[in-house]
Amino acid sequence: MKTSQKALVGLSVSGLVTLAPFLLMVLSYAMADIAGCELAAIGVSPCKVAGVEVGELLYSVSVMGWLFLVILPIGTLLIPLCLLWWLFANRKERIPEPRGRSHF
Repeated sequence: MKTSQKALVGLSVSGLVTLAPFLLMVLSYAMADIAGCELAAIGVSPCKVAGVEVGELLYSVSVMGWLFLVILPIGTLLIPLCLLWWLFANRKERIPEPRGRSHF
């Protein structure tokens, strides 16, 4: 695997890991809204979907939003670093290697 591909994978993973807690929180609130349940930060509320109690699961996933506050500063450092790594690696791979000696 080329260095630029590794940098692109690092950039993608950094972005996904940074945004995952926020996306999970939004998804849990959307699911609670669709199911007609109340999702509050003070604790677990009863919520049944198709006869299955999912209130505790939705609450647990919604609390992942707090993890976003911890991961966001790390992601704001990693994402630009991976982007620079990808740009320099991509540039270096495009510059042709000299073939043989010059005639000087």
